[in-house]
Amino acid sequence: MFLVDPKKLAATFFVCFLAMINSQSTLAAIGEQLASFPFVSGDLLAHPNLPFVFSTNSTKNTVEVINSSSLSITRTIPLSGHPGDMALNADGSLLYVANFGNKSIDVIDVASLTLTRSIPLTNAPHNVVAGPDNRLYTVTENASGGNRRIEQFDATTGIPTGGSFSVNNGELNISPDRKTLYFNDYFITPSSLYRFDISTPIIQVLQHILPGEAGLRGVLSHDGTFIALPSAYPYNVPLYRTDDFALIRSLPGQAYLDAVAIRPDDAISYVAYSNRVLKIVNTATLEVYGSFSLPDGPFTMTTDATGRKLFVAIPSSTLKKTIVYNVGSVMPGDFNGDFKLTGADISMMLSALTDIPAFQASLSLTNADMLAIGDLDHNGIFTNADIQPMLNLLATSAVPEPNQLTTLALGLGMLIMHAGMRRIAKHFDAEQLARRVSEVGPV
Repeated sequence: MFLVDPKKLAATFFVCFLAMINSQSTLAAIGEQLASFPFVSGDLLAHPNLPFVFSTNSTKNTVEVINSSSLSITRTIPLSGHPGDMALNADGSLLYVANFGNKSIDVIDVASLTLTRSIPLTNAPHNVVAGPDNRLYTVTENASGGNRRIEQFDATTGIPTGGSFSVNNGELNISPDRKTLYFNDYFITPSSLYRFDISTPIIQVLQHILPGEAGLRGVLSHDGTFIALPSAYPYNVPLYRTDDFALIRSLPGQAYLDAVAIRPDDAISYVAYSNRVLKIVNTATLEVYGSFSLPDGPFTMTTDATGRKLFVAIPSSTLKKTIVYNVGSVMPGDFNGDFKLTGADISMMLSALTDIPAFQASLSLTNADMLAIGDLDHNGIFTNADIQPMLNLLATSAVPEPNQLTTLALGLGMLIMHAGMRRIAKHFDAEQLARRVSEVGPV
């Protein structure tokens, strides 16, 4: 037993109740489906600076431009042929689409969202990346379906600009400075991972390793420091350092893997398995923050520019959809979205307070979202006054998370009824809340 300050305890219950409602009604739960589109994406590509996610629809031979804020189709861009993988140029003003059926690279102006031209090629391209000095790189195959090669072309004329390199079918990734090209092949045993110097038109092999069996689509980190390479065996996702292919660590694996995506800040990875489970993993510590079910194994995935929404292409014969899930943190005070409260959230809170509209826009947050995350004193506005409650919570070990608030509120409600309280106090002491929670213990 402990002595209860009835007014403070009543206020504690009231605030917990508000927090519970605020968290659950304004922010979607992790893994909650936000939208669904009736097509399978052959490739998904998020624009780093605009609220666009581009999707190739090979059934209708189009590029679908999805507004990642409103989760609606902004534009459907018709193409001829069979569109495959996509890439943006360095400044994000042009979208290149590898058109396998038309033996071309289609060029879309991002500002107008229109097809401006098609660059004819001799062989059919599977994918494309934009290299330095106006050069494009693609894996092509000839008319007989063989002789796959990495080729390079002038992005304006389509004229070959240098040498090529013989490979199997696979994935291309390019470093942020556009000077290093990475290639890994699909479903080949042993699988291959290459690193090429493309700073000049002469393609130079810098390194080649055999990482495992039957590799899937490799995913380069946004800062270019590591590449994730899902493997059908030994059923894991090794992360290789890009400058020497040294193994850093491996994301959790199991039989079988389907796809991997990485959040724009590279702090969180999303790993999908053929048993229809997706795990949210801390890339550095390998801590699994949560998981949720998918309707089927995905072909490819990407987050939007904010890292709060995950776009998943489901190629099931009975489904054929592209589904959007919430993967943003729903914890009040978790400004950096790492699913916990730390000092880093204080820094981000201070940054947000200097320009709330800009911060809100950068993460595509609604006003209700901002209150759910930042209004820690629960007065209906997000201000500097919320810093002290955050500091108080960080100073204690008992920090209530949204999924704990229901139990906490019920427990405190029982105490209030036991004490016979009928009035709710006007003020709230966050530090005393944490102490009371610690004293009450599990309910």
